[in-house]
Amino acid sequence: MENEKSAIEILKEFADKSNRKIEHYRKDYPVSNFRPRFFYRSYAIIQNSSDNTVSFICYSDSKAFGDNAFFSGFFFPISADISSKIHIRRKNILDNLNPFLKKSTYRDASFRFDSKVIITENDLSEANKILNNYRVQDLILKALKHDERIRVGINNIEIDAIPDTKDKSDSITESHFEIYITGQWLLESSSIEELFIIADELRRLIK
Repeated sequence: MENEKSAIEILKEFADKSNRKIEHYRKDYPVSNFRPRFFYRSYAIIQNSSDNTVSFICYSDSKAFGDNAFFSGFFFPISADISSKIHIRRKNILDNLNPFLKKSTYRDASFRFDSKVIITENDLSEANKILNNYRVQDLILKALKHDERIRVGINNIEIDAIPDTKDKSDSITESHFEIYITGQWLLESSSIEELFIIADELRRLIK
């Protein structure tokens, strides 16, 4: 449709209405006579309105592949080793029916949390440090229930690969906690606002 808004325009409207700052960028790759396909790279970054410690980042590179090529999510720095990774998704019916599917590598002592999610990690001490808190667990479950596409964790998405962001904030190159989806951008204003609140609450609990 002629009047259909672009994703960047939708996010700019959200930022304006919620009194937040937005940085956005789009660049088309050169078109070759041998490869006439159209490629582009774009991103938008919206900071939370309080102290700019939570970043909502949407990124797309149509020439790239994998989760880091197309994602949207909320990120904030944490004091963890950059090599540590935690990946959390909501458990579904297939996980209960098929014993051959990938299982959690982390177990919560009370089982109240990991009975609802699949958790994989490469650093048990870091997982214990972050996840052994009932309020953190409840907020993660709240984020996951918000949208079945959502994943939660640390250091799964390489946000330091985004052009021009490393010079703007040292925190971009540190370990980060993340609430994100891949293969799509989050554009619904109410969802963005609610997840901003969840991310900010988690930031205050996770040091």
